[in-house]
This record gives sequence, C-alpha cells and structure tokens, in this order.
Amino acid sequence: DFQILRTIGTGTFSRVKMVRHAASRFVYAAKRLRKRDQVRADRVQTLAREIEIMRKVDHPNVARLVSVFQDDVELVMVQECVYGGELFNHLNHRTAHRASENVARFYAAQLVLALEHLHTKHDVVYRDLRQENVLICRNGYLKLIDFGNARVLRFGQRAKTLCGAPESTAPEMFAPIGEGRAHG
Repeated sequence: DFQILRTIGTGTFSRVKMVRHAASRFVYAAKRLRKRDQVRADRVQTLAREIEIMRKVDHPNVARLVSVFQDDVELVMVQECVYGGELFNHLNHRTAHRASENVARFYAAQLVLALEHLHTKHDVVYRDLRQENVLICRNGYLKLIDFGNARVLRFGQRAKTLCGAPESTAPEMFAPIGEGRAHG
C-alpha cells in the first residue's frame, strides 16, 4: 500500500522511511523495526507500550500515529511526516543563527503543552526529551516523537531504569528514588 520514497532517519532499533500511501497519495513517515532485533534486545514490551501510548495521544505537538502493521520480518509504525527536521539541526547547524528569546519561549511553551497533555490526560511520563526527538514542522511548530522510553505512571509510582542519551538523562534518575509524576 506504500511506496518508499527515501530514508529520513535511522535509530538504534529502527529505520524511518518517507512513504507515500498509494490510494490517498498522502506522505507519511514509516518507522520500520526488525522483529528479530526487538526480541534480541528484549524490547517487545517496550515497543508494545510505545504503540499503546501513541495510539491514545492526540495533541498538536505530538506526532500522530496513523497505523501499525507487520509481516514476518518487520513491524511498521506509520506516523505523520514532519518536514522541518530535528530541533537539533536547527539549533546546532553551523550557519544557524542564535534563536531569539521569543523563539525559545515559543518552543518551550509548545513542549510544556505537549508534556502537560501527556501527564494530565494520559499519565504518561516522557523520558527522552532531547533535541533529536523534537521535530519542527514547516510552519515552525514542534512535534514530539519517539515514545520508546515513555511510561504510564500513576501518582506514587516510580521508574528507576536509566534510558535515553547520558547527556540528557534527568538528574533524578541518579537518585535512589527514581523518577515519577509531579503533583497537579
């Protein structure tokens, strides 16, 4: 049903392709994961959790999951395609200008709105917030991606597993109590 256009990203456990749906002609991002690699890395439960979270989240600052399907070799998560690239590239590009305070506020507000929605509506703690996991749309708005490390935690529950890149790991992860949800 999909025509592969090009590779737009690679991760430790996935490859993301830009695809065009044959019938509708819409363009999507297809995150392709080899099942064998997921089993070897003991990520089956993590992947199931990621899909479950993404299926229920509907927010303008979170990339929308459109469909999930599989064959004998791969599982494919079809998501909306965000064309502006990673926030990382916009902030770290050699020719990029320093973001103004107003732009920084604009981005921060969108991230706060997305995280607030995840926490209050879905009890989701997003645990991999870094520039590579924030995409910028053509219109300048942000989309949060990659829910592989996200967890559903009720008040009082804690997560103690280290996850994400070391330079972006939350300080509370190194405390004996781990991380949890804030009150409110």
